[in-house]
Amino acid sequence: MEQAQTNDHRSGFSPERVNTTDNMIWLPVGVHRRITARYARKLRGSGQTLRDVMNDMSWDEQYSRGLRAIRHALREAYEDDE
Repeated sequence: MEQAQTNDHRSGFSPERVNTTDNMIWLPVGVHRRITARYARKLRGSGQTLRDVMNDMSWDEQYSRGLRAIRHALREAYEDDE
């Protein structure tokens, strides 16, 4: 869950919920950049970013999608290193 999701114009989750150790993970800078780029990319047909679309999703759905994004970015980074 991104910290931006605490903003009222985003999902409005409480900072206490977002900033827990269950929701935080240390990632290499390159992996973090991949995830940030993925969330900022415009989705085909909607003109919205993934980050914008996720605003209307529940905590569980956003958390699940975040884990998938982390796994995907780690896999890409590993493949680039081979």
